[in-house]
Amino acid sequence: MSHWPRHLRVALIEPDAGARRAIIQRLGALGWEAVDLTGEAHLEGLVASRADALLLDITALGAEGWTFLDRTSVVLPELGILIATPAAQSDERVRGLRIGADDWIPKPYEVEEVVARLEAITRRRLRTRERLRPEPIRIAELELRPDQLQAFADGRSLGLTPREFEVLLALSYESRNIVRREDLYQRLWGGPMPDGDRAVDAFIHKLRAKLRQALPEREFIHTHLRVGYRFEPSVRADDD
Repeated sequence: MSHWPRHLRVALIEPDAGARRAIIQRLGALGWEAVDLTGEAHLEGLVASRADALLLDITALGAEGWTFLDRTSVVLPELGILIATPAAQSDERVRGLRIGADDWIPKPYEVEEVVARLEAITRRRLRTRERLRPEPIRIAELELRPDQLQAFADGRSLGLTPREFEVLLALSYESRNIVRREDLYQRLWGGPMPDGDRAVDAFIHKLRAKLRQALPEREFIHTHLRVGYRFEPSVRADDD
């Protein structure tokens, strides 16, 4: 593990007591602080924890799990979220990513992989903030604010999650050029895209919906089938 320049705090909602103890012990060895919210998981407690990242076994919350994830991603847009679910189907993974999770891991898992994924999530967030330009980027009616990890239309926030903003920013830097899915995944997730992975498509879907809601007369993200995506503002066709 790399050396971190500041103290990091990880919230846990993990009903498996053995796995939870192992993760807390490993985080402590790294100098991280673990905040155990298992059994008392509620948004107010998560906000009060001031955590940098969350490990969430969404099945621990029963039928309310997806609602909790949705509310968390809205109220705490800067929180890195790693979902853990036993034997999850691919559609569940995509659902979690669309709602606001940064990454997903199946159970049972290895503690070192959980810690590595949590580290990768928080590292990406820190590096993004360090390297992004502070000045606004204006494209058509859009204003991208790297200092806030947010986009605005006519002064109104689009309500993007940090990962959605990273996708939009990466595409805008390659304006009018086709960006391959694999390249976008490599840039944002820091590794090769697994076969059949739909994470990029899931974030594009959510991002496109928010752009269309804010600026329905515009189309910003264009799909190139089996290749990737292109960012270029254009007038949206009525039958699009």
